[in-house]
Amino acid sequence: MDSIGKKLLLSAGIGLGVAVSSVSLYLLLKPEDEDNVVVNESDKRKVRQNTQSMVSIRVPKKCVGAVIGRSGEHIKQIQSETNTKINFDDMNGDQNGHKDSRLLLIKGTPENTAKAEIAINEIIRHQSLIKTKTFVVETVSVGAIIGRNGSTIRSLCDTSGAKIKVDRKNSMGRNTNAITTSVTIIGTEEQIKEAVLLINHEIKQNDSFNRNSNTQKRLTNYKVLAIEGEGDDNNTLDLDSYYAKLEPINDQLIEVFVSSIKSPDKFYVQLAGPGAQELDHFMEEVTDFYENQDNRICFKPLSVKVGDVMAVPYHADEHWYRARVLSLEDRPYSLEDSNVGIFYLDYGDEALVKYSQICDLKDQLLKRLPFQAMECSLSGIRPVNHTNWSDEAIDKFKELSHMALWKPLFARLIRRTNDGKTKYVIELIDNKPDLDRIDNGVNGSNDDDWDTPAVKPLNISQELIAQGFAIPFEEELSD
Repeated sequence: MDSIGKKLLLSAGIGLGVAVSSVSLYLLLKPEDEDNVVVNESDKRKVRQNTQSMVSIRVPKKCVGAVIGRSGEHIKQIQSETNTKINFDDMNGDQNGHKDSRLLLIKGTPENTAKAEIAINEIIRHQSLIKTKTFVVETVSVGAIIGRNGSTIRSLCDTSGAKIKVDRKNSMGRNTNAITTSVTIIGTEEQIKEAVLLINHEIKQNDSFNRNSNTQKRLTNYKVLAIEGEGDDNNTLDLDSYYAKLEPINDQLIEVFVSSIKSPDKFYVQLAGPGAQELDHFMEEVTDFYENQDNRICFKPLSVKVGDVMAVPYHADEHWYRARVLSLEDRPYSLEDSNVGIFYLDYGDEALVKYSQICDLKDQLLKRLPFQAMECSLSGIRPVNHTNWSDEAIDKFKELSHMALWKPLFARLIRRTNDGKTKYVIELIDNKPDLDRIDNGVNGSNDDDWDTPAVKPLNISQELIAQGFAIPFEEELSD
């Protein structure tokens, strides 16, 4: 064999040896995962399907619980539906300053990891809608919310999907003097609304039980919670039945205050004496409740309509009062800034306030004390022009009646009318001496009256006639 042939054989032998050695080395060192990899051209599709991929997601720590689910149910469900493996990598998760999130790893085929990634991102996106609202409830109602061994609050959480947390300090009796206790609800707007409805239901049931119980009769200490103004529909109430009554005993005079005046034909009086003190204490209670910002949030109205009874501040003294809605601004540019016409039920004044200022009235504050402003008209007089009262006549009536000065007068009931609301036709009598009137010789006064200036009570109707602000009118007497 010539030298060229020898060289070719030698090269082939060497090449074959190298190839065999390389194959042996590969078989020795290859990864175990490649045992099932098929390299036949006809099976390339199977190779692609068996290729594993890994996707990492940063999960905000506040969303971790929602992603995992109770006892891991969310993770397990996603793994089952997408045929993936999902776990948190806390070894590498805090690298690069990521302290507010945890690293989540998804392993599977590219198609399946993409499905799992979408499902997890949807949970995270939903959690961004989660809100936290804290309500103030009355401590006496906490037991109804928690239930025996926490059974009620667990049921409320499961049904609404929200988390409900009760301030343990007050609910466990560590602060026995606390009138209110904080309840925090965590969830979406829909979940919070559902939780509020469920809590109100539990409290109403508790309220009904306690009202039927002979052991709870102290109305001043027993109060019922109503979140978001949940309570009776004001439109179903006979508001006239909630007003105080001007009822004389044995035809005696009734001591009153004149609280508000539109004219001698329409003004409002309140009962004087112990009733006035009770009203003052009640209004302090109303103000104390609504001055608390948490309570105002609780009772922020979801909707308002004409006729609703609300809690409304009064601009002059910043106290809170009960008021009925008279009018609502049509098509407001902004609901919160829209004007609401209201009537103060205990004083008779009217005002325009912003929608953002009013709150739903707590049910117990509606029923605790009758509305005190009773509508009246003066008996036996009419305007000089037979139609409208002059501004001068109205101003003189305000002066004579000591309007809003809280000086008591005496009312004699002539008759009552009722065209949907009870109204009273009365005489108003002032037993206090009016030194200016006596000094000017009005109503027959002279110098001899100085010794006994109060011998002749002042009938305000007759005084308006005497001073030319009204004319006499024959009044029908009450049956």
